[in-house]
Amino acid sequence: MARTKIDIADEIDLEPAVKLLLLTDGTQLLAEFTDLFGTDNYQIANVREIKLEETELGSRDLSVTYVEWMPLSKSNTFTIPKSFVVLVCEPHEAVSTNYLGTTDG
Repeated sequence: MARTKIDIADEIDLEPAVKLLLLTDGTQLLAEFTDLFGTDNYQIANVREIKLEETELGSRDLSVTYVEWMPLSKSNTFTIPKSFVVLVCEPHEAVSTNYLGTTDG
């Protein structure tokens, strides 16, 4: 039986992408996200916590504020256990554009 070697790195996009993460404690983060395949961790960089506030009492309009996450850390890249993350998804295009304006990316 012949075996073929496949380099899985060629099949998987290892470049970070801007993602919205929901953590188990309800915190919402925007970050450059990389799935560390074969591990129980994700890598996130240039992380911003999302703070949402009603613009007026009873209004459906929200004000969005981005707060640097872990601002006292020496590094801006973090490894986070997958078990701490409930959801990873694509942010709305306007949110991504806004986020990129708050980072060096």
